[in-house]
Amino acid sequence: MESKYTPGPWEIIENGISMYGPNALSIAEDGDSLVAIIAESTFARANAHLIADAGTVAHETGMTPRQLAESHARLLAALETIEARLTRAARAFFIGDKVSKLREALDGWIDDVDSARIAISQAKGL
Repeated sequence: MESKYTPGPWEIIENGISMYGPNALSIAEDGDSLVAIIAESTFARANAHLIADAGTVAHETGMTPRQLAESHARLLAALETIEARLTRAARAFFIGDKVSKLREALDGWIDDVDSARIAISQAKGL
């Protein structure tokens, strides 16, 4: 089912709807107000920015935040599996000074695994 949300990017307009008072924020697309929020607290203001960012990311990626979270989980699991398998293979074949065709074929694997480890840490928020 195709999403029917307003395309983005979404933005915050300070005091965008004056009839709601000085603390009103408007979440808007191309200047047209989508939602008005009375931001009487820092939490309300942060939530307004989060809502606007979610709309913009959905527009940029074509995915809802939930779909992105599910995709993130699948990619992370796949990358962790690849990293673990490459590490096991390396330990099995690169022991000592043994030279093999596999070593040549996997030249650069250490950099690849290091990149995978960095991506895994970032995906986990570490």
